[in-house]
Amino acid sequence: APRRPSLRDFDLVDALGSGGYGVVYLARRRATGDLVAIKALAKRHLQQMSAVANAEVERLVLSAVRSPFVAELYCSFTSRANVYLCLEYLPCGDCQQLLQQLGFLDEDLCQLYAAEALEGL
Repeated sequence: APRRPSLRDFDLVDALGSGGYGVVYLARRRATGDLVAIKALAKRHLQQMSAVANAEVERLVLSAVRSPFVAELYCSFTSRANVYLCLEYLPCGDCQQLLQQLGFLDEDLCQLYAAEALEGL
């Protein structure tokens, strides 16, 4: 049987950001050198926030969706303390980072991002 993935398969490079449920890291896959994003969700925090089901739904949706508009889920694994989602690394950031840089979106950019979000759905 193939070995299950674990955090030992990756070198964490940098923290990319944090959210309500955990931290996202830029990581390098040791076997290939590929860059990935690893979302680390603290099990204790998920339980305290009653968000275990949300994390499971996120994993299931990401594993089922194949779209250029959604980051690909390569694998998921757990440790005693965390649930990890290993995702496609998208170096351009996200809409929140764009808004932090620009302050606001003009009408043309707003239409573009709204259309892309709808296309992704």
